[in-house]
Amino acid sequence: MKKEKGQSILIIALSIIAFLALLAFVIDVGNYYAQRRIVKNAAEAAAIAGAHKLTIPNVTNQDVLLAVRDYIERNGLSWQQDQIEAYYLDDDGNILGRIPADNNAPPSNASGVLVEADKMIGTYFAQLVGFSELEALADAKARIVCGSCSAESLFPIAVSDSVFDSTGGEPVFGAEYIIWDKGDADAPGNFGWIRWRDQPPSEQVLVQNMADTSRSGKWSVGDWVSGVPGVKWGSGVREQLRKRIDGELPSSVTLIVYDEARGQGANAEYRIVGFARFKIKAYYHHQKGSYPPDYDFSSFGAGDKVIIGEFERWAEPADLAGCVSYGVCAVVSGEGPPPPTYNKNIVGTVSIQALKIDELQDCSEVTHIPVDVVLVIDTSGSMRDYWGQGSSRERKIDTAKNVLLTFLDYLQPEEGDRVALVSFPYVYYGNWYPLLCSGYWSRYHARGQIQSDLTANISYVRQKIQSLYANGGTPIAGGLQKANDILANSPNKETNIPVIILASDGIANIRLNGEWTGFQGASWQTSPPCNQPAIDDAVNQANQAKKLVEEGGLGAIVFSIAIGDNFQYDLLRAIASPDTDPSKPHFFVAPGPDELEQIYESIAERVQHICDEICQVKEYPAPGSQATVILYKDGQVYRTTTASEGGAFQFLGVEPGVYQLAAWVEKDGLRYDILTDSLGGIPLEELPTVEISDSPGYEVVNINLYLKTSSTLTCP
Repeated sequence: MKKEKGQSILIIALSIIAFLALLAFVIDVGNYYAQRRIVKNAAEAAAIAGAHKLTIPNVTNQDVLLAVRDYIERNGLSWQQDQIEAYYLDDDGNILGRIPADNNAPPSNASGVLVEADKMIGTYFAQLVGFSELEALADAKARIVCGSCSAESLFPIAVSDSVFDSTGGEPVFGAEYIIWDKGDADAPGNFGWIRWRDQPPSEQVLVQNMADTSRSGKWSVGDWVSGVPGVKWGSGVREQLRKRIDGELPSSVTLIVYDEARGQGANAEYRIVGFARFKIKAYYHHQKGSYPPDYDFSSFGAGDKVIIGEFERWAEPADLAGCVSYGVCAVVSGEGPPPPTYNKNIVGTVSIQALKIDELQDCSEVTHIPVDVVLVIDTSGSMRDYWGQGSSRERKIDTAKNVLLTFLDYLQPEEGDRVALVSFPYVYYGNWYPLLCSGYWSRYHARGQIQSDLTANISYVRQKIQSLYANGGTPIAGGLQKANDILANSPNKETNIPVIILASDGIANIRLNGEWTGFQGASWQTSPPCNQPAIDDAVNQANQAKKLVEEGGLGAIVFSIAIGDNFQYDLLRAIASPDTDPSKPHFFVAPGPDELEQIYESIAERVQHICDEICQVKEYPAPGSQATVILYKDGQVYRTTTASEGGAFQFLGVEPGVYQLAAWVEKDGLRYDILTDSLGGIPLEELPTVEISDSPGYEVVNINLYLKTSSTLTCP
């Protein structure tokens, strides 16, 4: 019995030891992992802070090391008591050496920071089993990736990427640059004043944005930012520039870099291609004066409006980097993928032509909803051609004039209807320019022409229709631009529904600026790539007409009619509003005179009973947020990625070869997966292709993807 009692005591003692060991494991190991997380967080914060310092001009090793130390101690570690080491890294993640505490500049090839942290953690119960301390080790890397794809806290200026044409597309940091005020998106110059989302185009708002850059919000590559027309460089604008020059506000600001401008006046927009950091040093205005007084302005004169400064290297918080680099970079933390074998990247943005069902008003108690109708008619030389058979054989221009006259009979000016007439082309001869589709030069220009503004005087419009004659090229973009101008200045915006009816028998071959591409557009020819700018201009003008009013558009219903058999089907289809009812289309084909007459009569009936349309689809541009982007090589999926909120995407470390891209995204129940040649443009017959060269060195290929929906639209 005594022997059994002794055995029980031994078993109980061993159980207590096991329990204490288990308790030590639970408490001390739990504390260890909590402390290790603190060590890891401190190392990550310190690495990011050190890497960020590398982007600042004239930084020293001491500056970088102090930044690392500051964030180590902010996050609960001790620089003196814990073991902390900080190293410089190169582009491939290789260690260049410890960061010394001196005032020398960091190595020229330093692009990242590695922080190693080692903290000894005292134990509680684990001391009973021989462990008085546990060691928490962690390391973290942060690196600089230039070419930020998004930025915020922006100064309200957009600079053209042409500023850097003479230096290989990149700024020379520290060199003095002069940027010239454009005044309007299509005017000479290389910078424009801009405003942020949902802001009115006023100089007062511009001054507020200059004073407080936090008002900008976040913008991404591929976004279109609106301009501020007619900036007079008033006292408020000059005062804010002076404060930046004197240092009362930071002299260095982040600017938008744009590669394309469109629209005029309040509709001016600039497409973001990147971001740059600019230190403002001086300004000159030919009428309002200059600053500072000790700067030499002798090279400037009448008409000059300029800002002078230097571009700098800088890091911004960003979702994504790897876009075109103008010196604004992002600090990326974490291990990330292994260093790429090839230092070659594919970057870009996804944009969608988003759709929204816009319900019309309740028709139960409405006898007539007034309309503002703009008739846009092609009067190019091909409209002189004959069509039809037998007794109905006549010139296309004569048929068009007759059906337009009949259309007028349906309008009810006494009920508020108004009508305008635009024809194209209006031909004139101006400055010489090179033709895109040949090696020749030309002075020929053609635009749209307003024959009649919106009016209730039907007789006057009849006279204008009867006077039309056919001659010249096919500036579809110019005709739509004039229609947009008419609707934008309509006094009836609050009461009348805007409608554009465009009819053409040809292929767009004249740009918005009136310049012919050199493409003839004959019936046996397919539009070549050199003619694409004329097509893009036409689509952009149609998009502006159809875009939601709250998005800066006109909210118009657009009908398009293809006359004859020599027309560009996809372009005229893209110009028209989307359909929600197959029995009520917005795009028509008229192979002969009788069909053209029937089409205009059916549109006239629908316009007069516009409320019976139930609803309309309005279009507006939107970023392809969270779009899936697929990269193919040799017909197989090579990689996939997800676009940022701003629609930006990147494929880093891509090997040489030829690639195709596809993308899709779902938004508000619609699937957008049809790639087009421009925003709201013509569907592509093949996936877009990019080629990565096998040449040594860094390479970035930028490509923008545009999507339309494949979903069937129905009214609610």
